[in-house]
Amino acid sequence: MTRLQLSSDRPTRRRAAIALAFLLLLQVAPLRAAAASEGDTDAPPSKSAEAEALMESLLNFFFAAEQPAPTPQATPTPTPAPQATPPQGKGDAKPAEAKPLEYPLPDWKPLGNAGHPTVKSKDEATEEFIPMPDRWRFPFPRYDRYDPKMNTPWVEGSTFDPYNQNIWKGDFPIAGNHTFLNLNFQSNTTLNPRIVAAGTRKEQFFTNQNFVMGAEVFRGTGAFEPKRFAFRITTVANFNFLNNGALNPFNSKRGNSRLAVEEVFLEKRLAVVSPNFDFVSLRVGMQNFNSDFRGFLYADNQTGARLFGTLHAQRDTYNIAVFSMRQRDEVSQLHSWDNRRQTVFIMNWFRQDFGTKGYTALFNFHYNHDQGRVVGDRNQLNVAYFGFHGDGKWGKLNVDHAFYWVFGHDSFNRIAGREQTVNAQMAAFEGALDRDWVRWRGSFFYASGDGNRNDDTARGFDVIQDNPNFAGGPFQFWTQQQTVVGGAVGFLKNKFSLLPNLRNKFNNRSNFVNPGLLLGNIGADFRLTPKWKMVTNLSYIRFAQAGLLRQLTGQNITGGVGTDLSVGTKYRPFENENLFFVTGLAVMFPQGGYGRLIGSTRPLVSPTFAFQLVY
Repeated sequence: MTRLQLSSDRPTRRRAAIALAFLLLLQVAPLRAAAASEGDTDAPPSKSAEAEALMESLLNFFFAAEQPAPTPQATPTPTPAPQATPPQGKGDAKPAEAKPLEYPLPDWKPLGNAGHPTVKSKDEATEEFIPMPDRWRFPFPRYDRYDPKMNTPWVEGSTFDPYNQNIWKGDFPIAGNHTFLNLNFQSNTTLNPRIVAAGTRKEQFFTNQNFVMGAEVFRGTGAFEPKRFAFRITTVANFNFLNNGALNPFNSKRGNSRLAVEEVFLEKRLAVVSPNFDFVSLRVGMQNFNSDFRGFLYADNQTGARLFGTLHAQRDTYNIAVFSMRQRDEVSQLHSWDNRRQTVFIMNWFRQDFGTKGYTALFNFHYNHDQGRVVGDRNQLNVAYFGFHGDGKWGKLNVDHAFYWVFGHDSFNRIAGREQTVNAQMAAFEGALDRDWVRWRGSFFYASGDGNRNDDTARGFDVIQDNPNFAGGPFQFWTQQQTVVGGAVGFLKNKFSLLPNLRNKFNNRSNFVNPGLLLGNIGADFRLTPKWKMVTNLSYIRFAQAGLLRQLTGQNITGGVGTDLSVGTKYRPFENENLFFVTGLAVMFPQGGYGRLIGSTRPLVSPTFAFQLVY
């Protein structure tokens, strides 16, 4: 359509618009009057207002002056992107603070002694999402269920409470979410008035005080996985006093005080080998290790390396270790850094639910290479131990058993005075039945003996470093105390040992020319209250082979040792191991050859009073 045609149509279009506007005006007039009579100024637009607006737009469209066409504008020059605002200096305006949440979390804290948070949030809290990156310090409400208050079910910890949750006991991380610290402080006090065999029947009063100080830093997630990394150091300060000749503690003479490092090692988890967190770890340094269930053969703190881990959903556990032995003090039993010229290699394997559920089997191997430390005993000893052990349940019967067979070579045995081929055995069995709060026990122990020192085979069983918990353990006089006799025998047995191995285990090599032992025991454990336990034992003891003792002494030494009667109690006032008191009384009634060796058949007595405080 041409410009001329558009101009000719304009009058017609204007006349049509005037007619339409007139019709709209006739409709708007009555509607406007009705709205004015109602006086509702806040109501939504009425139909009259809408009609007026439509009429005005039509008039403007058809009768408004024509507007000139817009002049084309030049293309604008691109504006450079805005630059980042430089950091504000001191005195500049601070950024706006985050708006407070409408529904914030209550101001609760963790129940334990949690310390300060170790992980800061990288995200701001919103109404829909509140970040909590510190997974260990979740807040808990305080709720008192009982009246009067009994701290149940929520128990709050404190700095000086080692039992409940505490940052200093490895319950909360000290850095990030995975680094923990565990402090170890102990005070162990022992009072032991006693009548023992020390050359003759002798009265003594022995006091021993240990202060333990230790710390461990480790990475991991607590009990949820094996430690990724750990460093531990433990020191012990010892003070001891002895009155050798009377039961009066006030005339005791102070022994050599010692400060010893008993543990210092690094541990690293090398790999996780299954979805069930089976793992392989390596521990290097001075460390504690017990190679069987009851400490029969090796239980000591020594320097070395140990590879250990689990398999088959932690049903199998294994250890491979080598230790370079250090010297121990006879009185305090603490370690020095003096090399004992002895190397021990150990492998063991535990299998849970072996044959029956609840029963764990243990197979182990030990190799002892000892070159001797003291003059007169510096000879080569090379022996190997094969062992099979078990601990757990056979139906209703609680069982623990052990068997060792040792064989090897001793280049020169000081008792026999010649080279020896070693071939000896040890066996132990304990069965127990639980009846409500009483456990009835029966035990048997056998260590083979050598009855003739003039042959070339050593048949007396001996250990590496033992600390047995069997047939009464430390409550039993025979296990607890050492026996020293005069003449060619000298050391008959060591303290905290079952074997009459004719050597000082802190200085001499293992001696397989010894009389061996037979021990039968019955006992009962009474759980009197959750805080108080009583242990009772009656043992009959004999030498396995008394012929060796007859050769050494030239006397008619028979196999009888005597009857050992003991009772002990342990009281835990807070129902945990952080504070407890131990009292015990052990009486040995010497008989036969043992009575002849010590020169008396009068009873030997050892009361014990111990107190331990642990943080």
